[in-house]
Amino acid sequence: MVQIEPHFSYVRSTRGHLKGNITVPGSKSCTIRAVMLGMLADGITTIHNPLASRDGISALRAAKLLGATVSADQENHIWTIQGLSGVPKVPDDVIDTLNSGTTTSFTTGICTLLTNGYAVITGDEQIRNRPWRHETDALKELGATCIHTRGKNDSPPLVISGPIHGGKCHLPGFNSQHVSGVLVPAALLPEGESIHIEVADPLETPYVQMTIDWMKKFGAEVDVSADYKHYYIKGGQSYHACNCTIPSDWSSVAFPLVAAVCTPSEVVISGVKFDDVQGDKIVVDLLLEMGADIEKDKSLTILSESEDAGVYMVMARCGREFFITGHSEYSALTLDIEYRRDLAKGLDIALPRNYYPDNNPDNNPIVNWRGHANLLFTNWLNYFVYQQTPYNLNDIQ
Repeated sequence: MVQIEPHFSYVRSTRGHLKGNITVPGSKSCTIRAVMLGMLADGITTIHNPLASRDGISALRAAKLLGATVSADQENHIWTIQGLSGVPKVPDDVIDTLNSGTTTSFTTGICTLLTNGYAVITGDEQIRNRPWRHETDALKELGATCIHTRGKNDSPPLVISGPIHGGKCHLPGFNSQHVSGVLVPAALLPEGESIHIEVADPLETPYVQMTIDWMKKFGAEVDVSADYKHYYIKGGQSYHACNCTIPSDWSSVAFPLVAAVCTPSEVVISGVKFDDVQGDKIVVDLLLEMGADIEKDKSLTILSESEDAGVYMVMARCGREFFITGHSEYSALTLDIEYRRDLAKGLDIALPRNYYPDNNPDNNPIVNWRGHANLLFTNWLNYFVYQQTPYNLNDIQ
């Protein structure tokens, strides 16, 4: 059985071959969006749990070349970006996006905000062989200067400059990155101008919605039709710095999740968000359709867990319910009696950890858990029952 109980959230398999706790790295897609919007924001944006992959680093490098002040505390997994208030600077070097298509698309769009110079954007061999003319043609419809340095070749290197103006542009829908690349700078048009993006046969819509959600988090609004074919962005908006946490990457969650389903496992995966728009979270639904025993429960919050004991304390219903997986109510010798009983039966039973002094069964156990149990119960009773219960019981949510 696999049990999925989001807190922000976590995925737990309750079978037993693989065993351990995993913190899944942050989403690459969300990391890049947070960096790019933080670069355009006013003030200092703090990004927790960014994915320090080559793609994430390429976004940081692009932000720095466009004038933002960036710092990366890799030990504590925190990046900070001093934004440019919507006015990027002309870079003094080529912007190399490495192998990141998302960084390339966002940077291409953002560089149309340059009004006093040009930016040169390139990438590795794969990027230099990927078509980009759909995005550049859309930006040219809005007035941008977009030059493909190899003439009729559709790929980078690109030379980009602005300004862009209000109007309508057109894009095919097979690549969400190109749509996102046009959306981000559109919000920074002058007051009174607006842009209408028409997309034919939209695909990858969860990733466009991800861009819209991150734009909203930073203070900009996009109106989008239900079929994701039409986007309307008013100018005169601005991006505001924020303190954000990158959710775990669902494509990375898929590997231990599938392993937990296929083998007897006990795995806890922390940091998962089920309300995230990442399209890869469909892996849960696919596994359910294939017969996997998976339970979703969004009402639980893990309060205490460890590598040795796993999940110990879980809260539900705003603190009105607590679930304890251990036995802090045990008397001093209860576990000793059970251990010796199983030994007498000839069972292959492990020595209880941290129970006998010096892990020697000849030493009498020292009771050091009952005080915790008493405090836990009395504090819960005092706060969640006495202080938090409304006088009118009909007001309980």
